[in-house]
Amino acid sequence: MALSLRQKLTIISLLIYWPGIFILAHMPIPQLVYKARVSDKVLHCLVYLILVFLLWFAINPDRKVNWRKAAVWWILLVVVWYGAVDEWLQAYVGRNPAVMDFLANLAGTLTGLILFSFFAFWSALLVVTAITIFLLTNLARANIAVLLPITNAAFHLFAYAFFTMLWIRHVNHFLTLKVTSPKWLIVALALPIGFLSVVKLFSVISGRYFGVQDVIISAAAITAVVATVFLLALFRWEFARTVGRSTPGPSVPPAFDYDGFVKGIISGYIKPAKVTKQHDSKGPLTIYDFPEFRCQVCAHFSDEDGEITGECHIKPYGSAKLLSFVDNYALAMLRRYAKK
Repeated sequence: MALSLRQKLTIISLLIYWPGIFILAHMPIPQLVYKARVSDKVLHCLVYLILVFLLWFAINPDRKVNWRKAAVWWILLVVVWYGAVDEWLQAYVGRNPAVMDFLANLAGTLTGLILFSFFAFWSALLVVTAITIFLLTNLARANIAVLLPITNAAFHLFAYAFFTMLWIRHVNHFLTLKVTSPKWLIVALALPIGFLSVVKLFSVISGRYFGVQDVIISAAAITAVVATVFLLALFRWEFARTVGRSTPGPSVPPAFDYDGFVKGIISGYIKPAKVTKQHDSKGPLTIYDFPEFRCQVCAHFSDEDGEITGECHIKPYGSAKLLSFVDNYALAMLRRYAKK
């Protein structure tokens, strides 16, 4: 079975991350860690949470954890065994093995597997990203902005930008909102800004460093991502509206305007007249009917939640010729119509 691009990237990330944490765990602890007064137990927990995320979704890219299946217990066994061996080997490189460190590793592993019982890949990635941002922001008691000013600024910039992109993906997937509407703009900004507020409020309450500059950088990253998506959608909507005006009724143009069709779906200007759900030999099949364009979009999904697209194509009326349909933003819009 061919691996999806997402699964390949997950496997590559795992192959980089796992040896990386092994090497770091068997090096002398840098003086910077002592200066930052980092909570090593929280760090252990976070490291293994990310490890089990990569490991589970590298093997099961489209599935949640099912405790009745053997796969989850094998992964738990492998990670627990690795955590024990990892601690034992540290005695040979001048570091002190600790039972509490092993328990922190186990806590991170179990937390991840429990979370992945409820969340599929994209939702799990959003949650893991939020946990990572929250813990790394409040991991040190010292002022990281002074110890590592460039690293600290880059972390706030890219971490909140990535979190916002993941949230926008969820908004577009689960909510029936036009990207060009003010309501979408409010929803897209609400969670990232709210999350930033919670993280920084906890920093104040727990006596961690609170930097106004960090808040400004994070808020700028959130705003930039939301504004970019909004403006691109607005441009696509204007373009699709222009294309729509020039479309001569129900007749088929000599050359099917694939780009205009896709952009019209993304902007919400072009909508299916009918949505039909069926099953065929390839699994669940959703058919979106566009009589104005005399075509159908047929999408197969390879998971129960309809998040993962197995195969998708455009089928013109009265023709056996199929056009590949691969635009993820357009598919997200079509999924929303199917859930109405």
